[in-house]
Amino acid sequence: MTKRKKVWIAAAALVLLLSGCGAVQKDNGTGGAVSPSPEPPVVEQQSMELTIYAVENESMELTERTEKVFYSNDHELLGAAIASLQADPGNGSASLWKPIPIHSTQLKDGIVTIDIALPDEARVGAPGEMQLLESLKKTLFQLDFVDGIEILVDGNETESLMGHVGLDYPMTRE
Repeated sequence: MTKRKKVWIAAAALVLLLSGCGAVQKDNGTGGAVSPSPEPPVVEQQSMELTIYAVENESMELTERTEKVFYSNDHELLGAAIASLQADPGNGSASLWKPIPIHSTQLKDGIVTIDIALPDEARVGAPGEMQLLESLKKTLFQLDFVDGIEILVDGNETESLMGHVGLDYPMTRE
């Protein structure tokens, strides 16, 4: 071991010793020490297997893949489902959601509101727009707490995302 490495190890040990391993005692004004704040409760993570939908590159037909997602609450599960929907599925399929930036996602009273941007590179023809919406509905309606979906473009309702398929507010389970 080099002299330089020994110095670094000694310095690191000294810092740990002086820091008291993170335990801080504070004076509560009465001359007594106050113990550190209790740690927040640990929330158990759950997992769920979701079917995520994409389109086959040649035929534009919906394809399925199963993905295991981890979450602590409904909002995290919703976020994991949407992130999986935007991920590149590989094996000859494509995510139509990948090029679509999501500004925000809200869940209120069973209705998911997704505010997106719609750049030119995300625009597709009528069959693509239908599959884009169908992939979203099939993915999110697997979640028991989702009763409806609303899509906003830059914070505003729109009759259609790309001019081919009308949007309902909210889109509901069929």
